Amino acid sequence: MTDKQRQNLEKIRYYKGTVADFKTFWDDAASKNTNAYNSPEYQGFNNVHPTRGAKQSPHWKEANIIESRLNENDTYSDYPTAAKKNAKQAIDWREKYGRDEVSAGTSVGWTRANQLANGEDLSADVVKRMSAFNRHRKNSSINPKFKDTPWKDRGYVAWLLWGGDEGVDWAMKKSKEIDNSN
Repeated sequence: MTDKQRQNLEKIRYYKGTVADFKTFWDDAASKNTNAYNSPEYQGFNNVHPTRGAKQSPHWKEANIIESRLNENDTYSDYPTAAKKNAKQAIDWREKYGRDEVSAGTSVGWTRANQLANGEDLSADVVKRMSAFNRHRKNSSINPKFKDTPWKDRGYVAWLLWGGDEGVDWAMKKSKEIDNSN
């Protein structure tokens, strides 16, 4: 690490000042207008995750490649059709009602939904993460206040993104098989 980088890290770590000053700091460090205090959309990162359109940001292309390299030889696509349907349901709601009404899910959750809906092979690491999503099982049923608009139930939509009951149950079983084979 250079002295300049070390100085910049110290400035960031102990920064005190206005948002505008912080933006100026980043602009100076990058030698360009970073638009550092606006939202990602205004920074030109409209496609931060791959579910927002045809273009994928370089970050997501790289992240998906890294994830797929973790267990290149150990991939699994024998998850239930119902898991695919659950993920597809959430994707369909988002396409029909938009992100303003379907506000649930992280970028990782939407990535998982796309993988499931498209029938993609999943690495052992992804199967383990799906299995760990069991901690959210309380969201597996639609909250009664959203019975007429289930796409507004953030917990339920997030649950569907990970394959719903069928997807998480499969992942828990598959995760045990993976552990026992190692």
